[in-house]
Amino acid sequence: MTEPAESTEELNAPQPDAWEQLEQIVAAGDSDAAGNYLKELPPGEDARVMAQLSHAEQQEFIALLHDEDAAHLMESLPEIQAGQLLSALPPEKAALIFDEMNSDEQVDLLDQLTEEQSEAIIEQMDPEEAENVRFLAQYERLSAGGLMITELLYFDESQTVDDVVTELRQNAEEYATYNVQYIYVVNADQQLVGVLRLRDLLMAPPGRRLNKMMIADPTSVLDSTPLQDLQHFFDSHHLFGLPVVDANKKLVGVVRREDVEQASEEQAGRTFLRFAGIMGGEELRSLPLKIRSARRLSWLSINIVLNIFA
Repeated sequence: MTEPAESTEELNAPQPDAWEQLEQIVAAGDSDAAGNYLKELPPGEDARVMAQLSHAEQQEFIALLHDEDAAHLMESLPEIQAGQLLSALPPEKAALIFDEMNSDEQVDLLDQLTEEQSEAIIEQMDPEEAENVRFLAQYERLSAGGLMITELLYFDESQTVDDVVTELRQNAEEYATYNVQYIYVVNADQQLVGVLRLRDLLMAPPGRRLNKMMIADPTSVLDSTPLQDLQHFFDSHHLFGLPVVDANKKLVGVVRREDVEQASEEQAGRTFLRFAGIMGGEELRSLPLKIRSARRLSWLSINIVLNIFA
């Protein structure tokens, strides 16, 4: 007789030896092994793993992780779950993790905490990171300013190709985490005046100035632009991101298609659930979010550009 097929949940559940491996890693206090364990989990499995651990085990595991690995974990968890984990950490440890996150993730997760908890963490963060968080927190969440990231590359219009490549080389470790395809060009007042594709650097003479090769007056969006308008724009334009400027045309960030799509899906889900009378506004925070893919490779990365120029 044919054995009944296992359910999808049973097939996807972590195997017992995986739990034993995790227990051994925690017992040994091996930070490298803990990070590798997370990287080897199937997509979406990290949330299940954390849910199976006791509160004390969760805290012990997070404390064991390198800050960058802990940041990746927090970015992949549902916001309410990540917020609960971070709220239980000492502010000093939580701040180190926040310092490794993308700017939009920082604000989203701080929004899950009480004002007192958020302020305690921000005070312990790297001063530059803390200043950026406070800057982003001023925006409405469902606006271009609230959805944008500030990890972008911009240079003065008077600089040359060689200036750009030198800067990329000197800060290669930091820029390697940026998911960018464009360099933005600003004037002396930090106003957006142009955009330059990374691939165009490969064909340009080292001494050429950016204002001689940039795409002038690129499309941009005000930081106050609401989500609905952003959604309409990306529905009609095949772009991965859009520069965000303030009322003075100063470049302040980039809003990505993937973040607009995710915010639109969340808003649609919230509207449906409220209409159905299932839950109120704050309760929706417990819904799992789609795992972000902000760190996936662009078709042409900073590393590739640097390797070609090496």
